[in-house]
Amino acid sequence: MMGYMQIHRRINALKLAGACAQLGARMGTTSCISGLSYTSLRYLLYDRNSENRGRNMASVVFWYEKASYAEKAHACMFATIFMRIYDLHPAGPHYSAGEALIDSYTLYAERCHSTRLVSIDRAFLLACHLKGIWKQRTTSLLLHRCSHCGCQSIIHRDDVVGMTTQCIFCEILKKCTYAHVSRLFPLPTRRCTSRSR
Repeated sequence: MMGYMQIHRRINALKLAGACAQLGARMGTTSCISGLSYTSLRYLLYDRNSENRGRNMASVVFWYEKASYAEKAHACMFATIFMRIYDLHPAGPHYSAGEALIDSYTLYAERCHSTRLVSIDRAFLLACHLKGIWKQRTTSLLLHRCSHCGCQSIIHRDDVVGMTTQCIFCEILKKCTYAHVSRLFPLPTRRCTSRSR
C-alpha cells in the first residue's frame, strides 16, 4: 500500500509539473507547486538555462501596489476564482493546492483569451499570499467585497479595518469607456444554434 501511495504522489507531481510548464511557469514556481527538484525538472521539462530566464519576480505585494488598473483587475479576477475553488475543495489527498492553482489559472486564462495580464508565476505568488501556502507562512492579502459595487478585490490584510473606499472595478468604470472595458474583459463567446423546423 505504501508503494502505491508513493507512486500515486509521484504521478500527480509529474502531472502538476507538466501543467505548470505548459502554462509557461518558471522552474522555481514549478518546483514549489509540484514538489519536484530542480534536477528532476531540468531533466524532464526544462533546459539548463531555464532557472536563469528573465529577471527575478518582484514581491507580488509590491507589484500589485504599482500595477495598472487593468493588471489589478485581472489579479482580482484570478484571486476570486482561486479562492472559490480552493475553499470549495479543501486541500487534501484527493485535491491539492497545486491542482486548485492550475484549475483556477486555466479558468482565468479561458475567460481572458488574449488579454491575459497575470502570468502563472504571478498567480502562484498571489495564491501564496492569499492562503499562506508554499512560500508564505501567513496570509498577507485578502479578498474584500466592495460595499459600492459588490465586486471582490485584493487588499492588504492591514487595510481591512475601516475599508470604505471604492474598489479597483469602481475606479475602472469611472475612468474607462465601455469599449475599453470590453477589450480588457471580453465576454465569453457563445455558439448560437438555430433549430430547423
